Amino acid sequence: MSSYPIEQINKLADALEKMGFIMPDNQADDDSYSIGQMVQLANKFRSLGLAPADITKLGQHIDLCGLGGVLKGTHRVVPIEKSYLRDLYPSEEIELGPDDGTIILDNMKKLFSFFDPAFEKIKTPKQPAKKVRVCEIIESGKYINIFGLASGVPPGEITPREFIKKYREELRMICVGRGQINDFVVQHRDKLRKDGFVNLFLMEDEISSNFFLATVYLFDGKLDLYVNQFGLSGDLIPAYPHRVVVPDTAGFRIS
Repeated sequence: MSSYPIEQINKLADALEKMGFIMPDNQADDDSYSIGQMVQLANKFRSLGLAPADITKLGQHIDLCGLGGVLKGTHRVVPIEKSYLRDLYPSEEIELGPDDGTIILDNMKKLFSFFDPAFEKIKTPKQPAKKVRVCEIIESGKYINIFGLASGVPPGEITPREFIKKYREELRMICVGRGQINDFVVQHRDKLRKDGFVNLFLMEDEISSNFFLATVYLFDGKLDLYVNQFGLSGDLIPAYPHRVVVPDTAGFRIS
């Protein structure tokens, strides 16, 4: 394992002094840190997995006073909220018309090389006209956290079943109808991710009240449509440039 050379120990000492930490007068005449104290601190850093280069970064940190405040109890650490999505068209209004739930599936089937039979069995409720956001997934995460965040629910440790039970109304706000999925594919085909990556739409079945993900692929100019029930597991979506199409609700957020 890498060790910390004396130069970096000295840099760490300098960093601590910048943070306002000095030795009490009764411990050192020159207000310096003892070798034993620096070794103890270095061992702590090593146990945290910090490399020698990290010690150099600490000495160069621009907010050392704030870091010192954390140690002294005058500041607190606030975790950075993870951002799962990136809005690809933030300045563009993308609107889907109302959906009365009576889409002619035979016409929709003609759009797709593969059309999942499960899509036919889902009856989505009537939907008003909706403005939607087209977002790209930039961070791996659970389906419930990514779609939950889009509906205004902050990420948290919760099972899919508990999440749906607790936030059913929030999820309904970001659902689209089958006809609206058809309209997006027809009217905004240029905004579909290509090259084998997926485009995800959230739906609710009016009969079972279950949520489903419609997954649209566009590859070599051909469209495929698959359906999976949402929330059956805590599966992760990898940080590939898949896309999520969700209504622009008041609670919409990407981080």
